[in-house]
Amino acid sequence: MKTFFINQQNRDQVAKELKQMVLAVGFFDGVHLGHQKVIQTAKKIADEQQLKLGVMTFSPHPHEVLSKGEKIVQYLTPLSVKEKVFHSLHVDYLFVVKFNQAFSTLQPEQFVQQYFIDFQVKHVVAGFDFTYGATGKGNMNRLYHDSGKKIKVTTVEKVSYDKQKISSTLIRGLLNKGAVEEIPHYLGRNYVTEGIGRILNHEQKIIVIPKHHYTCPKQGLYRVELCLGKRVLDTLVYVKDSYVFLHDKINSIKEGECVSIHWKEFVSQGEPIVSNV
Repeated sequence: MKTFFINQQNRDQVAKELKQMVLAVGFFDGVHLGHQKVIQTAKKIADEQQLKLGVMTFSPHPHEVLSKGEKIVQYLTPLSVKEKVFHSLHVDYLFVVKFNQAFSTLQPEQFVQQYFIDFQVKHVVAGFDFTYGATGKGNMNRLYHDSGKKIKVTTVEKVSYDKQKISSTLIRGLLNKGAVEEIPHYLGRNYVTEGIGRILNHEQKIIVIPKHHYTCPKQGLYRVELCLGKRVLDTLVYVKDSYVFLHDKINSIKEGECVSIHWKEFVSQGEPIVSNV
């Protein structure tokens, strides 16, 4: 998979490197089962037509730019994690388009010309609620006409579980409620965060400070799987003020070590008795 970071300055140069493709487009935060359905649909079409498979996402989140920084977006996954999932789905091209004020003013037809037609996109696949262009005026119903009838369009209808539409917003809501054990039904896997281990010697505590663009579950005690390199530990952690406190195994994490936390189950709201938390 080849990743392109696109802005107004390098867009034309990138376009020269591309071959005809089917493009899945969206923000894809978390790359949940609904997102995967979009990409898998695009993959099937690309295979049938012997075209490349592309995925287009945006950075930062459009809501951050359109609100002029007033809206703070709770990200589920940083770009590095999205890249790994896209690679596992056999994507050929990943386009990360810089979303800024200038980009947000493009008219729908301009966006389609500059980012689809110029990129040799022959078929676009997106969710039913995907919008594009200034004030979100463009949508899947008009995309074919905005392309001058040059691009075919496939709309993926909502994917549901237990009568609820699978969405990044829903998954953030589950995290805010602490319902981590429900997330695999929507994400397709346990929710995972990464952080850096810190040892508070004066308090004999180990904490994990989450990296940027992850969302911690609400305050409480959780059963998790810690991955430290090749080591895997089943243990309990306590979340407080967006920090993750290790419940036991005081000597298991080194200062500055990268830690992956696989969130399995909410245990209780109250703080544990164990002194390490």
